[in-house]
Amino acid sequence: MLKVDRKDLQFNKSIYIYFFIILFFCVLSKSLIAEPLPLITVGAEKNTTSLENLKIDDESKLLKYVKELQLQSQIIAKDYFYIAQGLREDKARIEIKESAREIDNILNILTVSIKNEEMQNLLIYLNEINLESKSVFNDSFSNENASLVIDFSETIYEGSQSIIEYLLQSTNNDKSLFNEISQQKFALQRINKFYIAYQAGFNDKTMLDRLAQSVKIFEKGLETLNLHKFLNYDQEFAFVRLKNSWAISKKFYEGMEKGDLTLIVSVSTDHLMSYLDKIISLENKF
Repeated sequence: MLKVDRKDLQFNKSIYIYFFIILFFCVLSKSLIAEPLPLITVGAEKNTTSLENLKIDDESKLLKYVKELQLQSQIIAKDYFYIAQGLREDKARIEIKESAREIDNILNILTVSIKNEEMQNLLIYLNEINLESKSVFNDSFSNENASLVIDFSETIYEGSQSIIEYLLQSTNNDKSLFNEISQQKFALQRINKFYIAYQAGFNDKTMLDRLAQSVKIFEKGLETLNLHKFLNYDQEFAFVRLKNSWAISKKFYEGMEKGDLTLIVSVSTDHLMSYLDKIISLENKF
């Protein structure tokens, strides 16, 4: 599998040069992926109004944004492979555009909100590879582009995890129901990503191991949710439906090597996601 070597990236570029490069690519990228929001990079001295509009001081809110970034990093890659396989293409194309916008927006917010120097350098890096990914998602499917998509997805995920660990140093909000549900949604999309990538030709042991690990993460998350005291009957019922559906869906995911249930896996993932969304939407309903 091809890997992207970014050792030569220079993080000491002039902020103004970097800003104009971003604007240039925003004009050029107009096919599959929607144009990104204009990035306001760390250290920018202009656009102060936009800076104030995007800046968030509440670290618990920033934590939610970073977890959403992780989720979208899995969805956008998953949809790339579904499009390549000719499965649920209309849905995948809509989702891939939405994910691209979300990734752009969240990176903007994090870039202007987090002042730690190490995190600023990481965010500059994530912004840059996000720009690089635009042309990859717009190109026709190839093994090289598919490898880059997987690399992009994993890099955004790992970078986001570093930001989460940084934010958790000053907030204890990681045990909230919202964050537990976010972790479950992330695990599901990650499972689906590895499943469809495997069917697209990335059928090596690494994919099998990563899917198995994600299945374990989801099951552990179910155990945690099972200890949660839900506030109402509808919420409890949604959780029961989630557990029952997972007991069936798990067998589909574990049959990745056979690869004959790709469409069912996609639909099943959507159902599981809907139960997770319902649980959190009912949190304050009495």
